[in-house]
Amino acid sequence: MDDSNPVRSFHNDDKQSRHAAHQKTVAANRHDSQRAYDGDRHLRRLFERQAYRKAKEEAGGTVRSYRSTKRLPRLPSESEEEFIKRIRRERERERRGVSAETVRPYVDLSSLTLAQKAQRKAEQAAERKRRQRAGEKARAMDNLDPAELQAISAALDELDAI
Repeated sequence: MDDSNPVRSFHNDDKQSRHAAHQKTVAANRHDSQRAYDGDRHLRRLFERQAYRKAKEEAGGTVRSYRSTKRLPRLPSESEEEFIKRIRRERERERRGVSAETVRPYVDLSSLTLAQKAQRKAEQAAERKRRQRAGEKARAMDNLDPAELQAISAALDELDAI
């Protein structure tokens, strides 16, 4: 084959570029059809689950709910990895029986000076000590016998009368 002919060379180049364009089109169509298939697959799976649930209920059995229907929507600023971590964290809290309110919050102390951090630690220590003393007082009240409790309540009544 003689590629020295400019017309034939142009024709070959054009043929190669047409082939490359065709390959791109085929790949794009394949991608679109895969996305359509994936969407159909999810719908097909949904109908299969519903049919299975119905058959199982007719037979007297039960089917656990499909978990993904309980997912929260993905936040706009959230990546897929962050979304999965958040969902797993919430499910783990649910299994443990705690909520976001009962989990100890994170407090950012990076903007505080050393003196402010020391003051905060002292305040926290004082609060811990108050809780400890209140607990000790309650335990001491639980260990009192009825006569001592009656004497204490009489003394409190006298103070209220004053």
